[in-house]
Amino acid sequence: MRGIFIVLLSIFLLSFLPANSLANISPQVTFSQEIIGFDANGFPYPLTEINPSTLQGMRDLSYSLDQSHELLIKTNIPDAENRGLERLVETVQQCYLFVQDETNQPLDENILLYLIEFDTVPEYYRFQMSFNRGETDWGEVRLILINKGAPLYGPNAPENLNELLYDTLPHELGHDVLGKIANLQHDIDGKPSYWTRWFIEGVCELLAKNFSRVEAPYLWGDFLAKRHIDTVLSNSIIRENIFHWAQENSFNPALESDLYGASMLLLMDWTNVVNLHQLLNRIDNHDNLLNGPDIMSMMEVSTNHNRYEILDRAHRLGKRLFNTATGLSAQK
Repeated sequence: MRGIFIVLLSIFLLSFLPANSLANISPQVTFSQEIIGFDANGFPYPLTEINPSTLQGMRDLSYSLDQSHELLIKTNIPDAENRGLERLVETVQQCYLFVQDETNQPLDENILLYLIEFDTVPEYYRFQMSFNRGETDWGEVRLILINKGAPLYGPNAPENLNELLYDTLPHELGHDVLGKIANLQHDIDGKPSYWTRWFIEGVCELLAKNFSRVEAPYLWGDFLAKRHIDTVLSNSIIRENIFHWAQENSFNPALESDLYGASMLLLMDWTNVVNLHQLLNRIDNHDNLLNGPDIMSMMEVSTNHNRYEILDRAHRLGKRLFNTATGLSAQK
C-alpha cells in the first residue's frame, strides 16, 4: 500500500500545479512542476531538484507540430527511438491539433518536453525553467521522469507519462487557447477573483477527457473516476462553491479535484446544447469583458435552465458517464 499511496498522491498533485507562472511585470516566463511523495509515516521524502542541463547524455530532438510550430524533446534516453518515441511524438502532435480543432482557436506556440530517465525516479522532485520574454514561444514546458528502460508509448508506459500525454497536456493547451480570448477575464494571483474558474477549468477538463476518450479509451475511465463524476454534484459543498471558485482559496486538494470534475460536467452539459466552437466564438466576439456571473447568465439563457437545474442536469450526466466508463473498464 505504501507505494500505491505515493504514486496516486503524486499524480493527484500534478493535476493542480500550474504549468507556468506569469507575472505582468516580470521580464521572464517561468515554468514549474513539483511532485511530492510521502513515506508511510506521512513525511515527505527528501527533495530532488531536477536540472536537465547538468545531466549527461542529453540531446535535442525537433519535430513539427504544424507548418510553423515545433515540438522540441530534450532527453538523455539513448535508445528512445526503439522504445516508442515516434508514437509519443505523434500523440503530442495529435493533441495539439485536437485542441485547435475542438476550440476553433489557434495555439501559435511551441512545446518543450524534457524526457529524462533515471535508474530510480525520485519520490519527491521539483523542476523549474525560466525564459526571457520574447526569447522563445514556448506554450508548454514539461518534465517527464521515467525509470530506466520503460516504454515510451502504450498501456505499459509509465502512468505519469500517459497521464501527461492524454490528460495534462490537452488540459494545459486548453488554458493556452483560453488565454488568447481577450473578453474572458482570468484570475490573477493577488487580485480579486472574476469567478470564471469554473468555466475555464471546465473547458480544459472537457478537452482533456474528450482527447483521452478518442486516443486512449483504456485510460479515459480512470481519468473520469479520479474526479468522482458520479457523486461530485450531489455534494452540497461543491454545489455551493462551484460558481465562486477562486484561484486563491483555502480548499484542500480533494475538494479542488472535485471542483475540477464538477466544472467539467457543467461544460459537458452546456456543450450538448451549444457546441464549444460557438460558445468560445460568442465570448470572443462579445462587446464587453465577461466575468463568471456574465458567463453563468449566458449559460442559463442558452440552455433555458436556471443554475440549480443545470447543476441537477450535470449531476445526472455524471452518473451516466460513470456507468459508461465503468462498463468500459470491466472490458479491459
